Amino acid sequence: SGFSPPLTDGTADLVIASCPSNVASATCSGPARVAVDGANNLLVADDWNNRVLRFSRDPVKGWPKTTADFVLGQTAFNQSNQRTGDELDRLRRPVAVRADAAGNVYVLEWGDETGNLSRLVKYSGASIATALAQGKITVAATKKLLPRAGDPAAFLWQPKALAVDAARGGLWVERTGMALLVDFATETVTRQIGNGNVGNFRGLDLDSA
Repeated sequence: SGFSPPLTDGTADLVIASCPSNVASATCSGPARVAVDGANNLLVADDWNNRVLRFSRDPVKGWPKTTADFVLGQTAFNQSNQRTGDELDRLRRPVAVRADAAGNVYVLEWGDETGNLSRLVKYSGASIATALAQGKITVAATKKLLPRAGDPAAFLWQPKALAVDAARGGLWVERTGMALLVDFATETVTRQIGNGNVGNFRGLDLDSA
């Protein structure tokens, strides 16, 4: 076919957020998933530290800086406090993060083994921009979507992956054996793929179509 695979020497060009024992702006513990926002900043769902870190793009080098400049789910970079209720300034096991074209950031929380603390939260892009302009390092979520008992299609039980569907105006959420298209504004599920009996999906994303 004439295709030549890219060559590598097996050495990374850049290491972002290593995983030592301390909690800081350049460390992580069990990073689950990553995303890139509209300004090419890197967002990392730092699962075991109960937070999301933002690594801004280095304008000279063109890749993310190695120290985070913003954190969601904590009030300081050296914290890893776990949410115990429905606090908007805390997270519990964030397993996925995505950003939309307006700069809003969505975080999917696995919660705990019971699934009762699973949650989908939204951080306003305007609030994030204002906080950054004021020199702040964090902001609280502006809205939360909780599991609904008795409604299997809308029950966010131990979710695993997340994708923004700009064309349909919603968020795809992967949970055990199904993918759900969620309208965040109305808190309703508008489409469902799978019935919970097809095994676990291993990721979720959308192509350009």
